[in-house]
Amino acid sequence: MDLFVLRLLLSFGILIPSTVLDVKFREVRDEFWVIGSILGIAINVVEALTGHLEVLRLLISLAVGCIMGFALFYIGFFGGADSKALIFLSLTVPENPTSIRQFGVSLIPVITVFNNAVIFSLCYPLAIAILNVKELVRGRDPLRGLHVKGIPQRMILFLTVKRTSFEELKKRIGYYPAEQPFEENGRILRRPIYFMKAETDKEEVLQKLEPYANRGLYQDGILVSPTIPFITFITLGLAFLLVGDLILTLALLIR
Repeated sequence: MDLFVLRLLLSFGILIPSTVLDVKFREVRDEFWVIGSILGIAINVVEALTGHLEVLRLLISLAVGCIMGFALFYIGFFGGADSKALIFLSLTVPENPTSIRQFGVSLIPVITVFNNAVIFSLCYPLAIAILNVKELVRGRDPLRGLHVKGIPQRMILFLTVKRTSFEELKKRIGYYPAEQPFEENGRILRRPIYFMKAETDKEEVLQKLEPYANRGLYQDGILVSPTIPFITFITLGLAFLLVGDLILTLALLIR
């Protein structure tokens, strides 16, 4: 009895509402992961007892999911929900389907989903770059007023940040400050932030910037990093699981 379709339904049943909550409120209740994991364990027990699931494959999937989830959370690339989503998928979808043919190459499902998610996430910097190019065409440099060292740094910023008002930064839950002030020779200069951990306390950062905003430092706007929780791309990556690992498939086609 292959329960792969049931595994997919369970995974989407947890991931979709979790993604919506994370996008809207930047918080997902642990109850989602607990309930989903209990149901996932139940499916694994049924398939193990009926001989349709190798326990070793389940353990390998869990090990890979836990290592990836915790490592990416530790370095700040993942938020809590992103990490839990990856670990959850390593439990609920531990192996590729046997009753459904995948179109492309695929390794462990959790790796396939992650690789697909990375591919989809690359579309977001391109969208930000288009907005910044529009600003340039209108004669406004999005990075004006900032202390940026060289061309590579400008290119990175063009793909990851945009300019908005300080009030908009405070209102938009997905916007995070992408610059910080510093003093040099009695002057206040503005330095870009190239990387901010996913679990950064936005309110704490805003409190440090507020005095400078009150002094008019951000009258011409402030650089922000418009973020989308990576769980969004994980959900998309799962939707393309049957297509296979997009990165590996593309690599093989290029060879």
